[in-house]
Amino acid sequence: MQGYKDGRFRLRVGQYRIIYKYTVDGSIEILLILDIGVRGDIYK
Repeated sequence: MQGYKDGRFRLRVGQYRIIYKYTVDGSIEILLILDIGVRGDIYK
């Protein structure tokens, strides 16, 4: 799991990458999936 300066994270699952953001709003935890893609294409 790696992070970005704007609060996004990336998770490696096999050849796929998941870009997500995790926030807490009061007592509610929010996981927002921003993008899912193959390793070579996800960062473009």
